[in-house]
Amino acid sequence: MKFTIDKKNLIKPLENVYKAIDSNNIYAQLRNFFINVFDKEIVIKGSNGYFSIESKILESKISSIESIGNFLIPASLFLNIIKKCEGNITCFIKSNSLIIQNEKDIYEINLLEDNEYPAIDFSLYGEKIIVNAKKLKEAIDNVIFATSQTNEELILTGVNLKYENQKFYISATDGYRLAQEIIEVKDDRNISFDVTITNKNIKNFIPSYIEGDVTLYVNEHKINLIKDSTNFQSKIIDAPYKDLSNIFNMEYSKKLEINKTILNNSINKAMFASNFDSSYNKLNFLINNEKIEITTNDKIGRSNVVITSEDFKYDGEEISITLNYKYLKEAINVFGDKIYIHLSNAQKPIKISDDKRNNNQIISPMIS
Repeated sequence: MKFTIDKKNLIKPLENVYKAIDSNNIYAQLRNFFINVFDKEIVIKGSNGYFSIESKILESKISSIESIGNFLIPASLFLNIIKKCEGNITCFIKSNSLIIQNEKDIYEINLLEDNEYPAIDFSLYGEKIIVNAKKLKEAIDNVIFATSQTNEELILTGVNLKYENQKFYISATDGYRLAQEIIEVKDDRNISFDVTITNKNIKNFIPSYIEGDVTLYVNEHKINLIKDSTNFQSKIIDAPYKDLSNIFNMEYSKKLEINKTILNNSINKAMFASNFDSSYNKLNFLINNEKIEITTNDKIGRSNVVITSEDFKYDGEEISITLNYKYLKEAINVFGDKIYIHLSNAQKPIKISDDKRNNNQIISPMIS
């Protein structure tokens, strides 16, 4: 096996695939790149066992392929060496080592047994849909913080991707809060799917550099995202997601309209001790037509911050409610300047929304 390629045409595919590799994976084979050299292309694969990436380097970007073959090589070591090289790089196998050389430098890396690398099925099948990468990534970013960070109930660690009636619903919940954003995706075909991907895998599913439209293939086992010559693939959680319809159909009798910055600054003032004690997270709100009074009372100390009526609009009877500081902060930071907070009573969840983004954040109150 021997090929020559310009560094700039090799480094980006390697960096793409490296996002799927865990250097501490308990399976030693999955700490490596698996690279196939064919007559007219080079295919680089990487996986952590659940999230996998396959990137193809086409013939037009390869200087020469003298002989074909494949090899398994430590990912971080190979990537670091390629970063050090400049210009055209020639790679070939000698005995059980890969020789990497350019005009000035030469490196030799011991290879692993490539037949021990697990077979990964990158084939494309299932429902196919085209969606804007930026919109989808933003929607995922705007809900992923609401996933559970523990594995007590696996489905709650995932972001749910549901498509029906030309709408893409991206949702997440940890059981105490719920975040959902809806993207309009026009497609005349009568297709639907409902899959959930763990928060760990979906973080790298859409790299930030990807622009324009991407193609998704969704089936009952996995989801693939295709952009140019790269295939991003994730297994899905084999369990049904929570039925969220009743939560979003709740009725609210009270509505608060306020500038996000004003609310943010006020809750930051009230949470004066949050940098010293992460468990210090209760915010007590008293809301009426004249003021919003935010108070805290904890072992560290107490606070009382007031927002006067000229800085908000409120429609409804007075309410006293206790909310989680972290949950509230993460929810309101999704939105633009003006937000709406919909309330019912002190025991029922609140809903946060705005006029610009088709996103709803729902938070359960705390026991005061």
